[in-house]
Amino acid sequence: MKKKYVIVPFSVLMIFVLLFTACKSRDSGGTIETPSVTQKATRVYTDVDEQNAEAQTYVADSSWTDNYVLEYNYADTGTASHIKEIRIGNYYKALDTTSGYISFFEQVQGGIDEFVINTADNTAVHSFIADQSMSDLTTGWMRISSIDANYAESEDVQYEGVENVAGREADRYLQSVYTSDTLTAYAFVWIDKEYGFVSKCSVYTVTGSLYSSWELTSFSVGTVTEQDAYVDITAYSITEETTVA
Repeated sequence: MKKKYVIVPFSVLMIFVLLFTACKSRDSGGTIETPSVTQKATRVYTDVDEQNAEAQTYVADSSWTDNYVLEYNYADTGTASHIKEIRIGNYYKALDTTSGYISFFEQVQGGIDEFVINTADNTAVHSFIADQSMSDLTTGWMRISSIDANYAESEDVQYEGVENVAGREADRYLQSVYTSDTLTAYAFVWIDKEYGFVSKCSVYTVTGSLYSSWELTSFSVGTVTEQDAYVDITAYSITEETTVA
């Protein structure tokens, strides 16, 4: 199925691809696809100072994805956004507070209604995703924050300790990428201890310039009501998405 990218345009982050599969390309709205199985990544450290006397184990726990509200900052080669996502049951809403665009998904009979809303001129573009369930919705944050099963075992990844991201404990790593034995880029990656997602990521060029980054700024599970995630689409002038052959 065709992937749907909404909210705002974004570039293909080739440095992300070179660095690690943990940091995914951005999709600030949602993508309907088959959910992946739970992943586990384990690395046992032999240096006591490096491991803080404990082996690190990460489990990608998706139990939070049915009812949550979170916010995060995203920066890509000079373009910055602040995204707020809200999800519960039959509804999902993502707001880019920088541009004012909203992506809204609603479960209806036979599939999912998707709306991309421009709050500046009160317009919306509608498309219908047939024969799909909201349980198959991979949101923007879920995509960029997922961690590769073998990430912590990479020889170019070094453990650097525990820090807080959005008030949550996370293990910090430094990852380097080499081309013909020459360092070409590096990244700092923070992995949430409870849920095993990448809560913060900063990618730098070899000269030390920040290339792209994201950071979770708030996170709450189990507090969302349907009213929080619902959008009254009748308040907007709606057009149907055109299909290009």
